[in-house]
Amino acid sequence: LETIKVTKMHEKYYTPEQLETLKQRGEAMGPEGMQKAQADWAELNAEFRSAMKNGINPAADEVQALVVRMKEMIHAFTGGDAGIARSLGNMYKTEGAEKASRGAIEKALADYMGKARAIAEGG
Repeated sequence: LETIKVTKMHEKYYTPEQLETLKQRGEAMGPEGMQKAQADWAELNAEFRSAMKNGINPAADEVQALVVRMKEMIHAFTGGDAGIARSLGNMYKTEGAEKASRGAIEKALADYMGKARAIAEGG
């Protein structure tokens, strides 16, 4: 049931061509690569969460280093495809981070990450 919900949500934001591209990227990574990517995201989220809980300013160098990693990981997921990146961003903006991330990122963490990213982008 959860897989169906996620599939339906993805179909709302990604074009059929984008979904096929993402499927092919996942197949090319293989199960081990997909597991590593999920573990890498979990680790990054935990590091952001720790910084947030410890009251570290989102502008601090250590948090900005996390933003760099996050951008690299998003680029790896999207394959540098601007359309896929826009679709991903729209999904997170519309559905909210908690739903879009399937519970991996709560609202407070998403807000903190968003502040850090805005600072990195000069905003």
